Amino acid sequence: MSTRSKSTPDSDLRSHDGSNPSPESWSGRLTRSRAKQIGLVLPIQAVESPGISSNNKKKRKRREIEEETAKKQAQMSAAAAAVDRLQKLTLRRDKEDEPSTAAALPTPSHKNMVPAFGSTPKYGQEILALSRDENMSLVARRGAITWSDGSLMWRNHYMFVDCDVPEGGEGGPVVGTGGSTIGMVYIDGPGAVIISISIICTFFEIWKQFSCVARPVFEVDLKSVELAGVLFREELSLKHNINGGFIVERIADDSALEHLGVRRGDVIFFEDECGTTLPEIEDYLLSLGWRYLQGMKSMVLKLLVHDIEGPCKETITLPLEFSVDSGKFGCFDEQ
Repeated sequence: MSTRSKSTPDSDLRSHDGSNPSPESWSGRLTRSRAKQIGLVLPIQAVESPGISSNNKKKRKRREIEEETAKKQAQMSAAAAAVDRLQKLTLRRDKEDEPSTAAALPTPSHKNMVPAFGSTPKYGQEILALSRDENMSLVARRGAITWSDGSLMWRNHYMFVDCDVPEGGEGGPVVGTGGSTIGMVYIDGPGAVIISISIICTFFEIWKQFSCVARPVFEVDLKSVELAGVLFREELSLKHNINGGFIVERIADDSALEHLGVRRGDVIFFEDECGTTLPEIEDYLLSLGWRYLQGMKSMVLKLLVHDIEGPCKETITLPLEFSVDSGKFGCFDEQ
């Protein structure tokens, strides 16, 4: 019977002289004392088993996910708090809303959503023309309303600014120094054309009520005497005692005004108190169109006409016809 050889005891190890033993020279199983001696010769390296390494990676991944989730929750909480503060500051319950609807979903009143509109713009007034560029960035151009007027297709209400409104700025608001909207850009570019906010508001009120707009047929281009040249104003004042009114720049051929004797170069006054500037005249004409849509079909316009080439001065009565525009192509009805 063969017997299993006994392992060499620690006392039988060679190299007891204190020198560092060589691991290759050892035989037999590794005991604790031998492991300690190996540690003196070679640096102990911790080796993780595959199972332990995988568990550590999972723990690290879980910690990263938990930290990221906590960070997102904190951001969402901050955003929710900001929205809540904004709602408390800006959202008001409309008294006209039904109680159940207002309580379930507080929405801003339509009155609170309407921008602040100012009065009719004045010549020489400082303004800011707001628009968006090709990158949808807000662009503000500082300028002033020029002391000039102009007309296009028998419309005499255009005003001009001395700043350059970039391309795409049509429809942008024109804001006064107080922050109120006083007009809208109608044509962009250098010396942009704007329309008074009072005309726009009147237009929309008529449209909201009747889904169309009516205006008297008044085919004449006018220019304000107040905005004419200094020499011409002085001549009108000294020779004809004219210090206001509107100069006829162009008149449509075979029009009712031409049949009544109005000619290019005449100075006309509106007998009704309808304003002293061309935008105010347009407001007045739109108000007549409003009355027409409300049922007042028969109206006249009284004008005082000065013929500056002669001593003639007379009052004429213009029976008004109205054009009604529904905003659809081919649906322009002249009555």
